[in-house]
Amino acid sequence: MISEFSVRPRPSNNKAKYTCFACFATAAATLVVTFFIPSYKSIVGIVCLVFLTAALFIYTKYMASEYLYDITFDSTGKAVFVVRQRTGRRDSTMCRIDLSSIESVTEETREQRRAHTTPGGTLKYNYLPTMSPDATLRIISVMPNERSEIVIEASAEFAELLRDYSAEARATGQ
Repeated sequence: MISEFSVRPRPSNNKAKYTCFACFATAAATLVVTFFIPSYKSIVGIVCLVFLTAALFIYTKYMASEYLYDITFDSTGKAVFVVRQRTGRRDSTMCRIDLSSIESVTEETREQRRAHTTPGGTLKYNYLPTMSPDATLRIISVMPNERSEIVIEASAEFAELLRDYSAEARATGQ
């Protein structure tokens, strides 16, 4: 029996914090340098802007956002897997797929994830709360009009539960 639940993964390392701090510090240092050099101020200013933009991107993607992985039912009673992103008070639905469309759920290490090549025509989505995590799950979903790969960060128990629920949803036609 498929039951509704939600999982909120926590970042498994602090790489995003350290990288964000390093980018902010580099941006501040290059800004200070622009005051003391007589020439090439515009080039150093552009470098400062690049590091500031990188720091803000890392902050908003990894530090200010949290992901929620839900297994729930839609209005027609069909079991669905939903990925939501919460940034501040705003919740955004990033992904919604039918559980019956999940073809496989595989656990991957960092090296396997880097070596993986996505087949042509397949949509790829990355919903990781951690910058470069050690272990991830790759969900392959095949719907009538699209094939997609979704990379999330969850435990082995969640992977097994997702496999069981998707098999049950296919068997019962949910």
